[in-house]
Amino acid sequence: MKRNLRFIHLILIPFFSICINTQLEAQYSSSDVYSLSVTTVKKGEEKPHRLTYDGYKAYHFDIENYLLRNLNHKNWIFYRITTDTVQHTYRFNPNEDIDISQVRHFCLEHVETEKIALLGVNVSDTPDFNGVFIDGILDNPTTDAHVFEVGDIIIQVNQDTIYNTCDLTKAIIKHNVGDFVTIQVLRGNQIIELQVSLGYRISHTYYWIPCEDQVDEPFEKPGKGESPINLFPNPNTGAFQVQFHSKSKEDISIQILDILGEVVYTEMVADFGGWYNRPIFLNHIASGMYVIYIKQGKRTFEQKMVIQRF
Repeated sequence: MKRNLRFIHLILIPFFSICINTQLEAQYSSSDVYSLSVTTVKKGEEKPHRLTYDGYKAYHFDIENYLLRNLNHKNWIFYRITTDTVQHTYRFNPNEDIDISQVRHFCLEHVETEKIALLGVNVSDTPDFNGVFIDGILDNPTTDAHVFEVGDIIIQVNQDTIYNTCDLTKAIIKHNVGDFVTIQVLRGNQIIELQVSLGYRISHTYYWIPCEDQVDEPFEKPGKGESPINLFPNPNTGAFQVQFHSKSKEDISIQILDILGEVVYTEMVADFGGWYNRPIFLNHIASGMYVIYIKQGKRTFEQKMVIQRF
C-alpha cells in the first residue's frame, strides 16, 4: 500500500536559515516509508544545493561516494533519511586540516539520540499560503494524528497563525514531546478546534569523520575471533548502520533472522565489491535479539544485534 510522505526539513546554518518543504512519495518495503534529503552548502555561498530521493533510491543512496566527490569543495553537507518513526541526520563539517589525498572512507561519530516533537501529519502549502493542507497521516502511534482528516487545512496552532509549512514547523518545535496544543483546522466550510498531544520521532544525529589511518581489511580475512561486520548502534531502536568491505567481486546476500529463525530482512547485491555502508530500518519488528548473516561466495559471517524500543 502506498503512502504519501511530505516532510519539512529545517536546517540552521551560521548567519542564515533555510526552510525547505519537499513533496515525496516513498515506498521501499510494505511497512516502512523512506525519504532522503541531502543539502550541500558551498563555502562562501548562501544558496544551498539540494537532492531529494524516495523509496529505493533513498535507501541505496551512496552518501560516502557523495562525500568523497564533494570534499574538495570544503562544503557543509547535511544528509537526512526519515521514516514515520525514526529520523537519522548525518552532518559533515569542512575542516581545513584534512589531508584530502589520505581520505578513502568515513567513520561515523554518534552525537545524540533524542525524541523530537511531532504532530504526525504530512503537509503542503496551500496555493494562497493561508494555511497548510494535510495530505496524509503518519503511521506513528505516539501522536494524536487520528483526530485529523486528509484534506484538513491547519490555520492556527495555539496563538500562532499558520500561513505555510515553515510556520507550522516553527510552531511545533517550540513545544516539547507530550505537550498539549490547540489546532484550528478548516474542514470543508467549518473551522474546528482540536486539542492534541504532541508525539515524537526518534532522532539520531551523527557526524561523518574522515578516516585517514584506517586500513582496508578484506572481507574474507577478519581477525581471530572478530567479525568483519561493523553494525552500529547496537543495541538500537530498529534503525542502524551496516558497514563491511570486500576485495573480491561477487554476489552478496544479507539476511536478518530473529531467535526463532524467521527471516525479517533480506537484501541481494549483485556483483558486489568494495565498501558496503548503508542504513537499515526495521521499525516494524519487535524488540529482541537478532542475527545478521552476510554471505559472499562460500564465506558467511554473522553478527548479533539487539533491538530495544523506547
